[in-house]
Amino acid sequence: PLRSVFIQYFDSQGTVVFSNEPDKYYKYTTLHQIDFERLCRFKTATVTFHVQPFKFSSVDDTIEYLVSLQSYQTVKNNGNVISRPKITIYGSGTITLTVNDFTFTIVMGTDEYITLDGATLNAYMGGTLKNRSVTGNLKNLWLPIGESNISWTGTVTKIVLTDGSRWI
Repeated sequence: PLRSVFIQYFDSQGTVVFSNEPDKYYKYTTLHQIDFERLCRFKTATVTFHVQPFKFSSVDDTIEYLVSLQSYQTVKNNGNVISRPKITIYGSGTITLTVNDFTFTIVMGTDEYITLDGATLNAYMGGTLKNRSVTGNLKNLWLPIGESNISWTGTVTKIVLTDGSRWI
């Protein structure tokens, strides 16, 4: 049972927070197999991570906008480099989303959501790819340093922005 806890903790990828910057996290991948027998027996092991150069805020990581009466939102990248956010749109029908000057058209069923991921350049709902439901180049889904404008048309009920700020 203890071994399975260690295996889950040292999964192949995830996020890590370092003590010198507790308000930021990095995305990592474990590169080498961990010696779990040694870890369980001696309570020590060497773990080799490949850490992405970008750090993200662990404080304002996700911002939710309820869009009942508005059709735009100003968002801010507090980092020092462009960010490639995830934007999840909840709604139905055909929705046009504009991020700065780049437009994405999203076709959804009733009461669905689609996540546009600027880092992976994919659109998905849960584990299902929805790239065919989105027109527009996802390479253009990025936020410059400072303020940006997001606007939309169509039946949108909520927008969730994740990883809006990024540092190097």
